[in-house]
Amino acid sequence: MSIEPFTCLVKAAQQGDSAALAELMNLYQPLIRSVIGRVYQETALLSVRDSEQLVWTKVWLRLEGFLGHGDPEQCRNIFAGWISRIARHTAMDQLTKARAQVRGGNFNQADYAEAIVPDGGPSPSSKARVMSQANRLRAEIDKLDVLDAEVIRLRFYESMTIGGIADHTQLSVDKVRGIIDKTLGTLKVRVPE
Repeated sequence: MSIEPFTCLVKAAQQGDSAALAELMNLYQPLIRSVIGRVYQETALLSVRDSEQLVWTKVWLRLEGFLGHGDPEQCRNIFAGWISRIARHTAMDQLTKARAQVRGGNFNQADYAEAIVPDGGPSPSSKARVMSQANRLRAEIDKLDVLDAEVIRLRFYESMTIGGIADHTQLSVDKVRGIIDKTLGTLKVRVPE
């Protein structure tokens, strides 16, 4: 396709010609799929096809504002860059929302176990080690004296300040610091890294 008919195709799509948009979709579908695929990598959280549909909906809604047709020699490249940006931003938005749902607990455990979220985070085996260590730590905290366990829970599980813990337990700030230091030392011995 020469540049001039391509410019006419874009103009026709901007004027609401659904056949022209369908032709643009045929031309640029591989590019859109590639952009979305690179963003999603190997994640099982999202459907590339669903995201493609969302991209084309956004393209259709924003097409009237596309200004790249003014320079016929660069129209094809400008259009490709324009829809690539829409595809990338759409895919990133979708991936961010899906990751937030996974982290927020809106997926069931089976969905989470199958979801590969390529965020550079820990591997499944290192997550398992961390969970195991966290469980051992909770078990050891349960074995502590009641006051020591309460101070540790308030400080590290509820993120309460030392002053807040002192007010809550009616102990001095220095006594709370002492309990935290002593108990952390004990826990480090009982639950090595």
